[in-house]
Parts: sequence; C-alpha cells; structure tokens
Amino acid sequence: MKKEIITILILLFPLFSFAQFPTSFEITYPNIQGITLPSLPEVYEKPEVYINYIYRISIVFGVILALFSFVLGAFLYLTSAGNIGKQIEARERIWGAIAGLVLLLSSVFILRTIRPEFGRLRLASLRYPYTEIEEGVWLCRNEIRQTYQFLNHDFTLTFEMYIQSRLAIKQNWDILSREEQRAIHNLYYNVHQNCHLITFSQEIPEDFRRAQHVYIIGNYGAVFHALPNFKGPIRIITINQRLLNLDLFNPDLQDDLPNFSYFTLSDSEIPNFSVTLFKDFRLNYLDRLFNQLNPMYSSVLPNYSENIEEYAENGTTTFYTFRNFHEDLSADYQSSTSVCPSFRDPGTQSCFRTFGFRIQDFATTVQRTYTARSIDGGSQTLSFRVGVLNTTTTQVQLDPCYSLQIVLPQGDKFRGKSWWIVIARGIIPDPAPAPDPNLPFQIWALGHPFLWAEVFDKSDRDFEDNYVSYFCEDKARHKRYPCIGSVHIIPGRIIKEVER
Repeated sequence: MKKEIITILILLFPLFSFAQFPTSFEITYPNIQGITLPSLPEVYEKPEVYINYIYRISIVFGVILALFSFVLGAFLYLTSAGNIGKQIEARERIWGAIAGLVLLLSSVFILRTIRPEFGRLRLASLRYPYTEIEEGVWLCRNEIRQTYQFLNHDFTLTFEMYIQSRLAIKQNWDILSREEQRAIHNLYYNVHQNCHLITFSQEIPEDFRRAQHVYIIGNYGAVFHALPNFKGPIRIITINQRLLNLDLFNPDLQDDLPNFSYFTLSDSEIPNFSVTLFKDFRLNYLDRLFNQLNPMYSSVLPNYSENIEEYAENGTTTFYTFRNFHEDLSADYQSSTSVCPSFRDPGTQSCFRTFGFRIQDFATTVQRTYTARSIDGGSQTLSFRVGVLNTTTTQVQLDPCYSLQIVLPQGDKFRGKSWWIVIARGIIPDPAPAPDPNLPFQIWALGHPFLWAEVFDKSDRDFEDNYVSYFCEDKARHKRYPCIGSVHIIPGRIIKEVER
C-alpha cells in the first residue's frame, strides 16, 4: 500500500512543481534560468533557442528527480528497520541518486566551464513558410499594424501595405529577410485573431457589428445594412481607386501612398447587422486594361480591346411602373413615350425607364507619380497607373415602380450569371425632413424608409411583396407601395454562398 501511495505522489509531483507559475504551460512558458519563449502564435526564427530552453529545463527536472529519489531512499531506509533486503534496496537508491546528481552536475560544469563551446548551438535559422491572407472583405476591431526592426530601422507594416504588395511578397518570399518574413507571419495571425472574413453575403457576427475598420483583398465590394436580413440604411464600400503593379515590398513607403483597400466607418454608420458581398467587375476590367496600356507589357501582349471584349458588351436595366414588365398590358403602355399614373401629387410619369451601360463607362486611366522616402533617408519616385472608378448614380423617380428587368449581355459566357448590381432607394419627400441633430444619422434614418435600400442582381416581376414596398406610403389610403427614386448601378454579381 505504501508503495502505491509513493508512486502516486511521484506522478503528481510535476503538477505541484508547476503550480508556482501564474499561467498555464501551454500559453505562457515559464522562465528557466533567464530564458523563456514567446507565447503562441509568435515564434523565434532560431531553433537553437528552443533546444537551449529544452536543455535547461531538462537539467532542472534532472536535479529535482535526483533529490526526490534521494529523499525517497532515505525514507524507505528509516521505515525498513529489521528488513535487511529493504535497507539494501534503500541504500542503493540513495547512492544511485547521489551518483546521478554528481554525473548531471559534472556534465553541466564541463559544458559551461572547461569547454563552453560544447554548449553553443549554431544551427541554420528557420525560414518562415509562405502564408497568404485570404481574399474577401475583412472586418477588424482595430487598424491592423505590425512593428519590426530591419537594418537598424523601425518599420510598421500595415495590413493595407500588405494588400498592395501581396503579389510582390508572394513572388519574392524566399529573398525577404527573416525580420520581414516574421513581420508578415505575425501580421497574418494578428488579422486572423482580430478580424472577421466575409466571403459571401451574410449576417455579421455580434462581435463585429461595430467594427470600424474594413479591408478589401481582391476585386470585391460590400454593402453594409443597418438591419438584419439585408434591410435598412446602407453604406457602400468599394475600391474607387486602384493601385496596380506595386512590385516591391517596402513598408517605409506606405506613409506617402494613399489607401486603396482600407476604409473606416464612423460611429454614425454603425452598427451593421448584415452585409451583401459582390464581385466588382470594374476591377477585372482595369486589371486587363492597365496591363495592356503599361509599356512594360506592350511588347508581349496583344491589343487590349481583344482581351477586354467580355467586359465591353452592353447590358440594360429597366424599371417599370406596373408588374410583369408590362407584358400583360396593351400596346399603349409599351412605347417609350407612354405615360402611366403616378401616386405623387397625383400626376403622370413615364411608364418605364431603361438604362444601358458598358463596363468602360465606369473607368478612366490616370498616370500618377508619388515621391516617397527610401531606407537610406533619400527619396524614391514611383509611378503608378490609377483607375478612377465612379459608381453611377441615376435618378429614376418612378412612383409607383412595381417591377425591374435586368437584361444581360448576349453570349453563352453570360448565361445564368448576374451582370449588373442595382442598389435601389426610395423617393425623398418634398420638402425633405431634416435629420434630428440629437441622433446619429443612421439611427434617425431607421425611421425613414425612403432612405432604406435593397440590392438586386436579377429581375423581379412584382415589388408589392418585396422590401421595396416599404419605401413609399400613400397616407390618404394608409397603404405602403413600392417606389424607386434613385439607384446605384455597378457591374458585378452578388456572392450568396461560399465560393472556393
């Protein structure tokens, strides 16, 4: 029985020995003879640090076990009076513990005093594996920054700089310094710990409804809704200026470069309960267009008009006063000069309004030059082609407006795909009500449906059972009805589920 109790105490002793540390071993490593390890996920790039740590902690464990074996042997010797066999076994345990302790301490003395070079490890430094932050829209609680030191200079790597340089980072990963690789590695974990990735239209998690920092990786845009189920006032986030071919990685330049993929939301624009994510086709068009116009590619690529053909075809968006695109009405309502009744004033209005767009209508090219600091304190001139992208805002003013038809460009490559994204709003009353100065605008807008919006990427034959039917109200009849006063039309498609 005594033997079993002693065995249990021996097994439990390591647990008691670590009780002195304030945090768990897996989270914060204990300090052993002046050496400790960083908490995960931060790592050292030198493997000898870990080996040295294991070596030192092994010595501590060896001394503890030797002393414990000595005390156990003495205890067995004192409690085995009259039993010669037990006393001999206890003496052997005592001398074995002494011999082991002497041998252990002698090895430490030899390594540290007589031949200290035996204890010096010289291993090749670890190279960090390349890890890429996923494409999509990232909601972050704070602005993401990572500080590090390189060539005796302090640098701050921002998430925005990573986004602008990520192609160069991927192509030149093996020649980046360990400090740069480590900063990018830590930035990766910082993003995944403090941000939420949106890869499809969804309800925003509660922890990120008040996230004020938005980063876009890839050709994406987002419509933030102030209510669940993609309803309420909105905030559109899309890259309206595009920086292309930033083929270097130098965080020292970032203070002189504008933000293209980073946005902030003010307190009056939050919280956001849902988000509509969409692919922004304007940026695909710019990628191809700029690659063709850039002189460094002109000798190896054909004429850009051939390459951007799929982005250059026409599409139309038509808003109708009545349901079913007027298909079940007489010819009197089919002509471009036809007039239909309006609920406003009352009066008459056009029976439908059609808008045609091409992808080029949303882009122009501008050559811009930036002068930024270089590492040695001088200046560095960088020239970029920048796409100035303007989201088209169109006044529709159909009151009522019961149906919407989106006609895609002709061709098999467009069949079954959305092409134009329509963000529709209601008609602002005349006179327009003044916002309450005591309330944030978004809170005040919740009570005024004409400021709400809905996002479409396909035709709808009847708005009466739709969210649009809340945009206007006939006070005389105490009835709401659909109307559309203005729209944003963007070439793209809504992402409704995960695409990988």
